[in-house]
Amino acid sequence: MKQENQAAAALREAGDEFVSQWGVIGNAWGINRTMAQIHALLITAPAALSTDEIMEELKISRGNAHSNLRDLVSWGLVRSVVRKGECLEDVLYHHSRTPQTRTPSSACCLKGMQRAHQRFARRGRGRF
Repeated sequence: MKQENQAAAALREAGDEFVSQWGVIGNAWGINRTMAQIHALLITAPAALSTDEIMEELKISRGNAHSNLRDLVSWGLVRSVVRKGECLEDVLYHHSRTPQTRTPSSACCLKGMQRAHQRFARRGRGRF
């Protein structure tokens, strides 16, 4: 039992570090740090997360979470999931994995973020 708790704590710590470092990488590419952290959180989440869960995990405001999620959805990096019988306030967000590719999800995410960065660079914007 103690080993399971230690393993769970180590996994949680690794996930937190990934979210933090993905934010740093995104920021270096000119992507909003919070947006990259939301993206990383959804990559590592075993199931779809609600806006409230994302806000609680990253300690961010609803407006910040909502605007970044909206942009991630529009870029195809995240998809929204509405479960039957739930209202729109209960929309869940899940990392968008491309079924046509056979690359690991982190490689798919990296490619998606690079495409989004290139799109904005072509529009003459240096940063998002």
